Amino acid sequence: MSILGPAFRLVIENRTGQTISAASAIQIKIRQWKFDTSGQITFQSSPTVILNLGFTPFDNPTTVANLGFLASNVVENYVDKYIGAEIELTVSAPASSNGNVILYLDRSIDSATFSDLSLAQVLGDISFTTTATKRLVVHL
Repeated sequence: MSILGPAFRLVIENRTGQTISAASAIQIKIRQWKFDTSGQITFQSSPTVILNLGFTPFDNPTTVANLGFLASNVVENYVDKYIGAEIELTVSAPASSNGNVILYLDRSIDSATFSDLSLAQVLGDISFTTTATKRLVVHL
């Protein structure tokens, strides 16, 4: 059984009270892992950026409004069959921020049907009381 599932995406929810709009102000990197045939843990060779606010080729929006959501592209796990991952969320919150940015794992069994964004599994959150850049690392 995979923690990640056959298809998934990572979602953030902005609850800082401010629109986050600076380029790269939200970035998610992932480094997946699985067991090889000898039973040893094997990691991807390097982390992959799967969400980067305002940058192509990801075609991500350039802003995330307060109480808004932003989802990564869908990661299909059918061939590689990764079990878990290290996930790094970095957020640069603007001035007068006061609240959280929440990170969710949203799974799908068919790569097309996902739950309502706020019903996905909460992986963690970053709390802000003013402008700051903070990082959250989650190990699954």
